[in-house]
Amino acid sequence: PGLSATALHERALAAGVTFIAGPAFYPDPAGDSELRLCFTSVLPAAAEESIKRLARCVGEVRLTA
Repeated sequence: PGLSATALHERALAAGVTFIAGPAFYPDPAGDSELRLCFTSVLPAAAEESIKRLARCVGEVRLTA
């Protein structure tokens, strides 16, 4: 099974990163292993730092799953 985007979202917010969890785009929980990132107005250096933080959060959520 995939990682829960809903669980990841909570951890990411605490790390200062946000995204839209997949269930917001589905009528059922089928999209919970998906997420959408907005990066069109983010400077490259900020995007790089955000991805690093998000990657750490993914690792933390996997350890607790």
